[in-house]
Amino acid sequence: MKIGKQKVYRWLLSTGLLPLVSGCTMLGFLVSPTSSEQKVSPQFPLYNQKDRSIYLAVRPTAGSRTDADIPDLLQKTLAADLHRKVKIPTEAIFLMPPASANPSASFSWTQLEEEARRKGAAFLLYVEITDCELIRLTEQDYYMGNLAVRTILLKTDTAEVAWPPEKTPRLIRTSVDFESRGRSAVLQRLLTAVSHCIVRNLYPCPQTDFRISEEMETLDAFFNQAQ
Repeated sequence: MKIGKQKVYRWLLSTGLLPLVSGCTMLGFLVSPTSSEQKVSPQFPLYNQKDRSIYLAVRPTAGSRTDADIPDLLQKTLAADLHRKVKIPTEAIFLMPPASANPSASFSWTQLEEEARRKGAAFLLYVEITDCELIRLTEQDYYMGNLAVRTILLKTDTAEVAWPPEKTPRLIRTSVDFESRGRSAVLQRLLTAVSHCIVRNLYPCPQTDFRISEEMETLDAFFNQAQ
């Protein structure tokens, strides 16, 4: 059971022990952040940029086994996280139209950048789904799955890489070993995990929330930590 600092202070005061406690020691205890209050510094502080408007583009690679609904669902999950955690107004978050809206359209990086600038977005977050697998384990709709992406954040005016600091798309891999509530539940866990692993680098994320169980360490992560 966790005991708050104010309760400790009141207890010391009521028992008469407060004067016996060193002033500096007590003050340090009361003002030092708890683990739940500590934040992980963002790798790129999108949260305090004057213009945080952003264009989201999610697309699958050929052979990624991505179902048609997943890119649009990931865009919406990212948009919700950026609004809630990075405090970007909903009207400043722009989504790339789903591929289903124009199945014959070919992908063009130049057109994507131009569309982001046309919308007035200061940043372009590009997410490429490299692997997606949802596996039904039993007739009772038990599932397992994995979702992997490569992602990069660009400044639209200069095409400069804002994040990640290694200046190349970052690989993020997530996995769920077992989910008893069916396809939609396992997919939502994977989408939420991928979004979290991206957005946590753009605002002061609480230390206790930074790591999640669905996250899989990658070789990229080891190299980044070594730099």
